[in-house]
Amino acid sequence: MNEVVTQATDKQQLFIQSLFGAARGNANEAMRLSGYSPNYSSTELIKNLKDQILEYGETYLAMHTPKAVMGLVDIIDDPVEPGNREKLSAINSLMDRVGLVKTEKVLHQGGENKVIFILPPKDPIPTYEGDFEEVDAD
Repeated sequence: MNEVVTQATDKQQLFIQSLFGAARGNANEAMRLSGYSPNYSSTELIKNLKDQILEYGETYLAMHTPKAVMGLVDIIDDPVEPGNREKLSAINSLMDRVGLVKTEKVLHQGGENKVIFILPPKDPIPTYEGDFEEVDAD
């Protein structure tokens, strides 16, 4: 996963890897593990590496997508296992974040479309009373 972190020094890359690895999200621990001085501001470091951390986070989530898919299959295989509701919520959250979303398909049945048009009422046709002559059209 080193290729994900761009424009960062080796020490900064080690910090990001530690942040998502052994430090498990603890910035101060990741700084200690990557050799930063305790006096160095973690806020400043994170501010400088924000884009790389976010990019690494997206990749980290993508790496765990197979676990989410397998967890979903496990829920299908054993739907009454305690904790499935919480697992499903976490799985949905992860899949939404990596872009795997539920798609809806509409089933269209029937051979032809049936469309009804409702037209406005017509004006009455005028009627004429009286004697009329037949006229030749020639």
